[in-house]
Amino acid sequence: MSVMILVIAALACSVASADANVTVFPVPDADGDAPYVVTVGGVSVPVEKCGAVLPVYYARVVVSGTQRASVVAPETPDARFDLLPERLRADVCATPGRIAFDVRERGPYAMTVWKDTEELPSFILVVEDASDVREAPVHDNLHRLEPGPDGLDTARIQAALDACADAAGGGAVIFEPGVYTTGSVTVGPNTTMYFAPGVLVRAAPDRDKITDRGIFHFTRADNSRLYGHGVIDGHGHVLRLEQELSAQIIRASTSTNLVIEDVTLRNAPGWTFLIRGCRGVRVDNVKLFSDWAVANNDGINPESSEDVLITRYFGHGSDDTIAVKTLPGEGYWVNDGAARNITVRDSVVMCRKTALKAGTETNRDIENILFENIDVIHSSRGLGIWMRDGATIRNVVFRDIRMHLREIEGEHMSGEPFRVVIQKRHGLGTIEDITYENIRTTAPFRALIQGRADRSVGRLVFRDIAIDVTDRALKRDPAPVFEIRHAEDIQFEDVVVRWATDDRTPWSGLFDIEDSGVIATEGVTVE
Repeated sequence: MSVMILVIAALACSVASADANVTVFPVPDADGDAPYVVTVGGVSVPVEKCGAVLPVYYARVVVSGTQRASVVAPETPDARFDLLPERLRADVCATPGRIAFDVRERGPYAMTVWKDTEELPSFILVVEDASDVREAPVHDNLHRLEPGPDGLDTARIQAALDACADAAGGGAVIFEPGVYTTGSVTVGPNTTMYFAPGVLVRAAPDRDKITDRGIFHFTRADNSRLYGHGVIDGHGHVLRLEQELSAQIIRASTSTNLVIEDVTLRNAPGWTFLIRGCRGVRVDNVKLFSDWAVANNDGINPESSEDVLITRYFGHGSDDTIAVKTLPGEGYWVNDGAARNITVRDSVVMCRKTALKAGTETNRDIENILFENIDVIHSSRGLGIWMRDGATIRNVVFRDIRMHLREIEGEHMSGEPFRVVIQKRHGLGTIEDITYENIRTTAPFRALIQGRADRSVGRLVFRDIAIDVTDRALKRDPAPVFEIRHAEDIQFEDVVVRWATDDRTPWSGLFDIEDSGVIATEGVTVE
């Protein structure tokens, strides 16, 4: 009987025949030993790998119309797939070792994979719309590159970039399909870089060839652009874990009117994408993957920059996937060193640390920050405001955010939906005017709002919030849903707390408030 049931289930999850509306990207380093087999619309999709210690697997495909996708774990026939974001789940059929679902729109279809209680490497199906595949540039000063025969392409890449930056009218560089290996290169002004589908640019696995300014350093790169569906691999599991080098894949500094689109960044040996001291930066449809064993693998960090727009971003990070910061120093920014007017929207993030954060470095003001319409999935911590070094964090809005949080072994803060803290490292700063609006979240651990005896956290609003308190297995010490210390003027409006667990042993109640001023909790209801 059980065999018959499995046969029927497999038929129910069957994949439609091949469709002309499914296009795969050329993949020069497809992983033939990948633990997952993927089809979309009956078309086999090559699987790519990021990292070596705690890797993540992914596949990229262009789809028109609704298509049926299937992911199979042939070597783990009892594997269980958990697919998010919830809004993308359509006609899901999961059986042991396999999951099938409809792909109806673009986006990352992200799966954690389990064998009993053991977590296997995650798999991400990146679905692009045909409109996301942009044409190569046309320019009077056009340079075409192909991978060189000597195995190191740094000099040829740099020469082409210099020829664009030095020309009066700028120029464009087209990377033709193939595998490139490079040390650090510098991108100047008025330069367009295009990665054709099938391009893989690898960092040289030698720290002597990579500077601390990153692999691609956009410096004074006014009016420059990088786009195309190529991949940049930072060789992080070698450069960081074996050679102890910390460097970015992309570092943009002291630049205005900069555009980064479509590319896939993976396996960084440090922060993946740093925007330092820039004005007018647009990032769209960038995909980011990291080996969760590589430390400080932040995703995109806008630092001391202003007028930054990040849209349709997918970040898979071993550290924070977005962190707005300000560091000390002079001369490396185009403004006064503050971080302001930064928007992140229409994105999906998955991380081991904090998904969306302002801080931890806070040497200049951070203000006018908007996080909007974002899915936080399979992640450790949710929304963070972290003051450590002085200055002020003000006017930060988190709006229309859906979070699926979980406890992760070794992450003692994992499961926190909200963290707002003032600490004193290099200076005593202020947090004020923080708004949370239309948030839906799971909560395996408590939310923390914590100032200091000499500096309270103030003027926070939680409006239209739904919190599902879920099972907590790793941290069993009693904790409330909200722990509040040294705070004042905290407003809770239309906040619903739902007990989605029968195990209330590790929960000490709804609120634990000490040494605080006005905390308006009347707007909280419990279900």
